[in-house]
Amino acid sequence: MAITVREAMELEPLARGRLVGGRRGLDRVIRWVTIVEVLEDVRLLQEGELLVTTAYELENDLERRRTYISELAERNLAGVAVLTGFYIKEVPSEMIEQADEHGLPLIQLPPNISFSDITRVLLERIVNRQYELMHASESVHRELTELALGDRSLDDITAVVAHRTGGWVTANDKRGERLAEAGESFGERGSAVLARLRAKLGGDILDSPLEATVVDAETGSAYSGLSVPVRASDRRFGVLILVKRKGSLQELDRVALGHASTVGALILMRREAVADEARRLRGDFLDRVLAGTSARDPVSVAEQARRFGCDLTRPHVAVVFGMRLAGLGARGAGGAVDIVSREAFAARRAAAGRLFRVVEDVLVGDDRSVLVREREGDVLALIGADDPAEPARLAREVLERWGAPRPGEGPLAAGLGEPADDIPAFARSAVQAHDAARLGPLLPGAPVVLEHHDLGVFRLVADMERRRVDLDAAAASALGPLADDTVRARRMLETLEVYLENDGNLQATAAALFVHRHTLRYRLRRIEELTGRRLRDPLDRLEFHLGSALLRYRLLRRAQGGEP
Repeated sequence: MAITVREAMELEPLARGRLVGGRRGLDRVIRWVTIVEVLEDVRLLQEGELLVTTAYELENDLERRRTYISELAERNLAGVAVLTGFYIKEVPSEMIEQADEHGLPLIQLPPNISFSDITRVLLERIVNRQYELMHASESVHRELTELALGDRSLDDITAVVAHRTGGWVTANDKRGERLAEAGESFGERGSAVLARLRAKLGGDILDSPLEATVVDAETGSAYSGLSVPVRASDRRFGVLILVKRKGSLQELDRVALGHASTVGALILMRREAVADEARRLRGDFLDRVLAGTSARDPVSVAEQARRFGCDLTRPHVAVVFGMRLAGLGARGAGGAVDIVSREAFAARRAAAGRLFRVVEDVLVGDDRSVLVREREGDVLALIGADDPAEPARLAREVLERWGAPRPGEGPLAAGLGEPADDIPAFARSAVQAHDAARLGPLLPGAPVVLEHHDLGVFRLVADMERRRVDLDAAAASALGPLADDTVRARRMLETLEVYLENDGNLQATAAALFVHRHTLRYRLRRIEELTGRRLRDPLDRLEFHLGSALLRYRLLRRAQGGEP
């Protein structure tokens, strides 16, 4: 509720003056009035001051006149009023050109106006406006506080601010999704205007209050926008945006939106706490279902599930989402292994909350039967599968929404279990989903969305591990010395794996290994000698396949930190 230069020029005695330059700055706000005869140091001036001067030092100083207004514009003054008739008869053209360039209002006053009349009328108006602003601010704060204490919503907050400011108010989450709105939305052009304002306000919209003005290219109308982040300490919930079509933003607009952002943060924190508790309860319930402790009373469990919007009498598929931390080299057990660092584990834990929100945003809604929980950096979802293709489609949508890995993170992967239609089978589907999510690097191309039935022989190997079979002993039994951790053994194992991949084709195997066929034949003879098996014997070749799979599995699990 401060006074603008435009309003000041309607008051006596400034109404007797004439605006000679800087017309586009007429809506600048006057916060104080400063009278100066000789301006020795421009740095002493403050933002929002109206400078009233006789221009004593400019009378015979052309160079000074050429820079005078530009220097004042840098201090972001409200305007400059020059009392003529004492030292200059009229405002010089050099000063007018600068005023127009910087949009700094330049007023020419006649000599029959006194300094005291100017300061008296303006300061009286400024003080009155400050009192009005303080009173309005207290009123807005009281009304918004009553909303917060009364357990009201963001719709109520935006309605109060829209009523107080006369503008269009929107409450938006961190992604820009509109949560609530009130006031005049400017019809069909509203969304386009809001989008242009958001683009002009920039990427710091969640960090600090910002202001911008845009012109609608279609209608030619000018709109002013103010954004204030809704946050508590370092937690960012979203942003409030005020849009006004006529005139510039007022102090009450800034005050009202500032109060509203604080109350909005309280409401959103309360809503988030309720949502977090609901997530915890759903997660605990899912844990009980997957632990098998609820199988004895399926009717009661199904009834509890309905309270969470989930129908467990329908088929469901378990899906596990997790950051891929390690993989095998291109040559499987005979190649390199990417060992997981402590930093990678830390990155996975740090990203768990963000991953849960992405999964929840994609899966929850549309009357979908789904339960979600986070555990040790992974996110497990039990998804209704009336359409057998839907879980895989949703998994791909989650990965698309997640996007490219951030620095220090691994790629996101999703594993899908087999469809299940009763409570005991849900637990098996979850185990299968975990296997599919972690064992993708064992398959060609290391797919990031993998269904359990595509794991092939590794389904058997994973089950052997759960049954505590000694996989190292089984691999050594099948591969003999080729299972040793030596350079020579790894080279021979690599040769064997490529040979098996190419179905015993010598030419294709030699080309893939970049060796001569004579060299390849020598290595194959040595493999037979070292293992005591025949490469042309189907059962021996099956032993080789299984031994290679066992060894590759063990190498990957060790790299992932799942084995000592």
